[in-house]
Amino acid sequence: MQPFLMRDSVAVFHSRLRGGRAGLHVSDLGRQVAVRRDVHRNGKAEGVTYVDPSGHEMMQPANVVVLASWTMNNPRLLMLSKIGDPYDPATGKGTLGKNLTHAVNQQVQLFFDKPLNLFMGTGGLGYAIGEFAGDPAGLDPSDGIVRGSEIRANTNGEGPISSFGKVPPGEVETNWGSQWKKSSLRWHDKVAQVSCEAAHLAYRHNYIDLDPTYTDKFGDALVRLTPANGERTRGGGESSAGAGSLSSPLGPCLPGC
Repeated sequence: MQPFLMRDSVAVFHSRLRGGRAGLHVSDLGRQVAVRRDVHRNGKAEGVTYVDPSGHEMMQPANVVVLASWTMNNPRLLMLSKIGDPYDPATGKGTLGKNLTHAVNQQVQLFFDKPLNLFMGTGGLGYAIGEFAGDPAGLDPSDGIVRGSEIRANTNGEGPISSFGKVPPGEVETNWGSQWKKSSLRWHDKVAQVSCEAAHLAYRHNYIDLDPTYTDKFGDALVRLTPANGERTRGGGESSAGAGSLSSPLGPCLPGC
């Protein structure tokens, strides 16, 4: 399991008066402040501390504190604020940060003999098949695969640089040099992909904690994610990826990796 870090999250607030009382209200008016702690006493939240744009740390009292700083930063704020019991994977005790879940994404590349005009497209343009997600028919848990995945084909509009360099596996020995450039030019605008997004189930070896070494610019520990895709998680994506490559209606193609 290889842990990785998430950079510090920045909350955007705007301070204003309403009914004679000062308060922080979420908005997008350009005054970015970094919330550092949830202030609490005797099991009750009393406000937050934050660093304002000028670098001063402030305390904002509040009757109600809403924890809404994104999935990854919520447990970080709780841990830094000493709220809850952090999960310990060695003992299994604690719940804060336990059972990290995400998604497993895999792709099957398709190589065509004609240009696809991939420069045309938009962010949400595509087609998705949901019948392979969840518990698809014919899935045998004894094979170690407990869930399938969604299959998608998108046309997002590829740029000339980001779409360059996609070649069939084994056609060139390296991803640089004259042969790679020649192959990349030959296959340019002729490569599409079918993607599969499988469920990442909750396991006790997947968790979130505070990194013991790396900190943000305020000296607060960054959040560390420790996910591990086991055989069951990878198998769900691989089975759907295989289905996507075999059932492609786009015409003759070469399955990639």
